[in-house]
Amino acid sequence: MIKSIIKILDENEKEIKKLDAGEGEQIPTLEEVIDLTAGKIGLNCEIKVAGIGERVVEVFKKEGILDSVMISSFLHDELIKIKKMERSVTIASLEPSDGNMRFTTETKKQMVQFVEKNQFQALNLV
Repeated sequence: MIKSIIKILDENEKEIKKLDAGEGEQIPTLEEVIDLTAGKIGLNCEIKVAGIGERVVEVFKKEGILDSVMISSFLHDELIKIKKMERSVTIASLEPSDGNMRFTTETKKQMVQFVEKNQFQALNLV
């Protein structure tokens, strides 16, 4: 478990590589994760920091894998910005639950309508 809370946008790679992700493991860069997964499995990239979406999409384009990734987040405004910037990217809206997955019918309808309205491809209830 990473003990430090960091904003990737505010740190450079050298500083991030100094952090311990647990048991001596380093935090991989997005490019390192792509190298590990490209051509083998799809990649679901969760955006946890507002304002980073454009950079993430640029990396996926540069690496030629935009068509095989899904970008997901609880940060719905960030997902909307990403979708407007790159219509072809697969987007999943993350929705928090209280663990028992009991949503009212109306809440479920609202979630689906939001996903449809913004042309996202998936809805994940977590």
